Amino acid sequence: MAVLTSSQGRGVGTQILSFTEEVSKQNSFHLLMMHARNPVIDFYKKSGYAIEGEEFFEVGMGHRQMQKKL
Repeated sequence: MAVLTSSQGRGVGTQILSFTEEVSKQNSFHLLMMHARNPVIDFYKKSGYAIEGEEFFEVGMGHRQMQKKL
């Protein structure tokens, strides 16, 4: 997921995560996982996601795997 810089801080990302989590629950998923770029890790932490594993590089940028139990 990515939110335009001009739209950040307006709750767009939070709404996307909420929608994704609700649809996932409706479809009996119990765990969500993503590769999060380092600059947005705090956003995902605030939304209840936890870092799993070590930093890795993808498309030339530092990432961490993050997950949340639903």
